[in-house]
Formats: sequence, structure tokens, C-alpha cells
Amino acid sequence: MTNRKTIQQYVNNFRRRFSRLLKPGIGLSCRVLMAKADGAIIEITMGAGIANRDTYSRVFPTIADGLATIEQKAFGGNLNGFVFKGTNMVLEPNRMILLKDDTPPEWSDDAAERDVENIIHRGGGVKS
Repeated sequence: MTNRKTIQQYVNNFRRRFSRLLKPGIGLSCRVLMAKADGAIIEITMGAGIANRDTYSRVFPTIADGLATIEQKAFGGNLNGFVFKGTNMVLEPNRMILLKDDTPPEWSDDAAERDVENIIHRGGGVKS
């Protein structure tokens, strides 16, 4: 997914929905890693004093190539064998990693709402 406008609209919708659940002063910083072949990764860091800003890294050939550059413990070894469909999430105490395929429904406002709901239910609520 290399359509930056579509990705930014999703990030804006996600932030609008998720920020309502946070205490005042908690920010969401998003780093987007686009992949030519199969989607994009959105790495979201949240916490007190974090600015609400979005950055875009270089475009990677695949999601697996981008994921290999992110420090995380959910996936290891040779990531080239992984195929990500829909939205996959890695939840950590102050960070979320969303791996989204490149199908249009995954980037809609409805998808942002669904993703926030899934994070709340899987993460046991927002504690920040």
C-alpha cells in the first residue's frame, strides 16, 4: 500500500476514535512503513508527553521486510514466509503495531472503528 492519502485518512480516523479513550495529555505517535506488494505497517507509540504526529519511512518491498526493521517479539526468524491478510495486531504496554493488507476495506473509517474495538477487547482496556 503506497497510497499515502488513504493511509493518512485511516491514521486520522484511528487517532480520532482511539484518543477519546485516553486520559488528557496522552499522545499517539504513528510511524508508517509502506510496502509495495502487500500493505503497510502502522507502529503507534502512546504515552504522556508524546506528540500527536505521523512519520513515514521508506517504502519496503513487502510487509515482512518492513517488519524486520521494527524491534518486536511477536514474530521472529525468517519473516519472508509470513503472509499477512486483513489486520494483524501486536499489542505491547505503550505500543501497538498494526499490519494491514492492501485491500480497500482495511483502510476505511469502519476499519478504524473495528480496529480500535479489537484493541480494547484484546488489550483488556486502555490503561494509559
